[in-house]
Amino acid sequence: MRLVLCDRHRLFAESFAHVLETLRHEVWAVSSPEDATETVGASKADACLMELDFGSQRVLSAIEAMRSSNPETRVVILSSVDDPRVLTPVLAAGVAGVVSKEQGLNHILDTLSRLMTGPPKGTNGIPAAVAARSTLRGPRRGISDLTPREQEVLRHLALGHGTGFLARSLGVSYSTARTHIQNVLAKLEVHSRLEAVALVHQQNMPASFRQEQDHAAEQAASPAPRRMVL
Repeated sequence: MRLVLCDRHRLFAESFAHVLETLRHEVWAVSSPEDATETVGASKADACLMELDFGSQRVLSAIEAMRSSNPETRVVILSSVDDPRVLTPVLAAGVAGVVSKEQGLNHILDTLSRLMTGPPKGTNGIPAAVAARSTLRGPRRGISDLTPREQEVLRHLALGHGTGFLARSLGVSYSTARTHIQNVLAKLEVHSRLEAVALVHQQNMPASFRQEQDHAAEQAASPAPRRMVL
């Protein structure tokens, strides 16, 4: 496979590129979204693995440029951010999926393999991170299979709420809230909160749910008001 790896952390990029090369992939390592766009065009890469630390606007511009000039190239986001509100615009941009760096190298390689095996993208540009896995594993449970309480837990995850906030909202202990989260992930057959949020984008969800998530994303992207000292 021909891969462009875009990550500004040199140690991670060199180590990951070496691992990919030992697996007989052809890898170009770059350090900016703009270089990634140019390299994808020149190499006709099968996929571009890009981190989010460059800023969402630069990443979104690069994704748009790559999808326009090289529609067959799949863009996979490497994220160290555990905040779905930050990922919402990227997920909606038509990326193939999101891989959390926190899950470790083996998980990244396993998820990348599934993403490259499945369809290039989901319906209407929705990421196919979960669809790719479903192609290999067969039918799976969806959001509609969750209980009302589990759907409420998933709603909080998609809005970027942490375990402590969830516990207070549900009126339960921290450990119970954490158990609820693990139960939701297990039932949806995903490994992380980020994959659960990708599933929310892939499957049809209530309009009110989407409006809440969009509003939360706008708030996360808006700068905090400046205080005036008189």
